[in-house]
Amino acid sequence: MFAKVLIHFRQQYLGALALFVVLGGGTSYAAAVVTGKNVKDNSLTTKDIQDSSLLTQDFRAGQLPAGPPGATGAQGVPGVKGDNGAPGTPGSPGLPGAPGAKGDNGAPGAPGSPGLTGAPATKLFAIVRVDGTLAASSGVASVSTSAGTGLYTPTFDRDVAQCAAVTTPGVMNGGFAGNRIVSASRGSTATRSINVRTQRFAGTDFIDESSDFNIAVFC
Repeated sequence: MFAKVLIHFRQQYLGALALFVVLGGGTSYAAAVVTGKNVKDNSLTTKDIQDSSLLTQDFRAGQLPAGPPGATGAQGVPGVKGDNGAPGTPGSPGLPGAPGAKGDNGAPGAPGSPGLTGAPATKLFAIVRVDGTLAASSGVASVSTSAGTGLYTPTFDRDVAQCAAVTTPGVMNGGFAGNRIVSASRGSTATRSINVRTQRFAGTDFIDESSDFNIAVFC
């Protein structure tokens, strides 16, 4: 019953609307006079609406279903590089790492420069024959044998009071000293002389015996 009334009303309303349009001079009058107030809610149907005439904004949000995703567009132009950010907070110190493997030996270094020439160990020495003459010497002025058998006194060209004397038996004929010994001592007043005593072991004791000897003095 209600549907028949609605159809009747719609037919009457549309007829009256057409009459107004004709009397008023066409569609321009209808567009200017007919508004949403002249249309009853829920009275228009799809037949009353021109195809493709409604826009998206004519529908309530969520009433139009979303279409399928479109094709991916072309990549845009890279944007301008932004400013550097502020430095971050320093991180906590890490744990000590494990010792690394031992590396290979490096190549040998270049030889160093030669050192300075050292001073001779001593410049004072003498090779004395059994008769007190010098076979070779350095810094020795003379050798005296006046003190007696097996006693010699070499005199040097400088003060040797604070020097150390080293003596050894010597043999001029190419043999060896055997059982002989040589000792040195310094007198209480002489500062350039050193007393030398040569001896030979005879059974149970050493006896004085003149012989060749060597002496070196270190200061």
